[in-house]
Amino acid sequence: MPNQKTMPFNEQINIDKLDLRDAIVMSRLGEVGSQVCLRLLSSFGSVAEIMDAAPDVLRRVRRIDERTLAKLLQIRTLTDVDEIIGQCNDDGITIVSYNDPRYPAPLRSIADPPAALYVRGTLLEQDSFAIAVIGTRKMSVYGKRMTNVLTDKLARAGLTIVSGLARGIDGVAHFAALNAGGRTIAVLGGGHRHLFPAEHIPLADNIVESGGAVISEYPPMIMPSRKTFPQRNRIVSGLSLGVVVIEAPIASGTMITARLALEQGRELFAVPGQADQENSHGCHSLIRDGATLAETADDIINTLGPLTNPLQHPKNEKPISHPLELQLNEIEKEVLQFIDRNETPIELIIKKQSNLEPTQITAAISVLAKKGIVRIKDGTHAARLS
Repeated sequence: MPNQKTMPFNEQINIDKLDLRDAIVMSRLGEVGSQVCLRLLSSFGSVAEIMDAAPDVLRRVRRIDERTLAKLLQIRTLTDVDEIIGQCNDDGITIVSYNDPRYPAPLRSIADPPAALYVRGTLLEQDSFAIAVIGTRKMSVYGKRMTNVLTDKLARAGLTIVSGLARGIDGVAHFAALNAGGRTIAVLGGGHRHLFPAEHIPLADNIVESGGAVISEYPPMIMPSRKTFPQRNRIVSGLSLGVVVIEAPIASGTMITARLALEQGRELFAVPGQADQENSHGCHSLIRDGATLAETADDIINTLGPLTNPLQHPKNEKPISHPLELQLNEIEKEVLQFIDRNETPIELIIKKQSNLEPTQITAAISVLAKKGIVRIKDGTHAARLS
């Protein structure tokens, strides 16, 4: 499917220049909507100006209607940065602002990234190798089985599983990642003190205890609402290299996330289902429109593109630039170390690999070419594709 390019938030309003206290204020203002929040900062230039602006001046900002203005004025009155910091300290929540090095790199690239993330648990560099697994709350037996099968393989391959901690497909995806011994990140639609649904509080605790993370763009006391749940979807897709949709009616929050994934230039995958089931209609619509049909985890991993910059991953001794490298065996990894983007004579690679037989090296190069990691020219030279 064609990728739509968007201008990063920080290029428009210098969000990277906000200090932590300003980022906290922006996270509260974000309750009126991420796009409205962007326009406010773009119009006024600083958080202080937004907080001091008269109501009549705020009305002049595009799409600030009377309802939004009333909410904005209420937020300004209630915002107490020191109180928010205190709540986070009490609850073991880390505030990660946009200019914090721990802020997830993929999320920086979307058009309207959160000014701050409220994190229980740990964000790691390897989370740049993430895939979102999402779907309906009212899943079928088939949907649950496919979620378990796909997520298990993706997590074991070394990908971080991202989802929304909701009932149904989301919850099963988190459980499957944990059961596979993998990493998973849950994105909340409200503050940590109002985790929804309540029956997933133990699941959230397990995610944190396993080394993963539960995150929100809202301070701990913020209640989830009909507005905040759809808004969090951009974070689910924004954290990920791609989004896998497993069962979704046409009119659903899952389809909103799928649309956001395309706007953010992420890969989109859809699992086919039974033609006469409502839960299949969303997936089939996405496939008709160009989403990659996903029957196996390999369909997903083989389609994901390379990262812009190589990153260290605990499954590999050296930095890697493509998710496919997570599935290589030891011989393939060793041979790949001697191949770069410049064409390298295969004879030279064989000479450098004194501990491997020539047949092992040529076989490994063939596998790397078949997986789309390297290309072979004239049968005599090899070069990396990513």
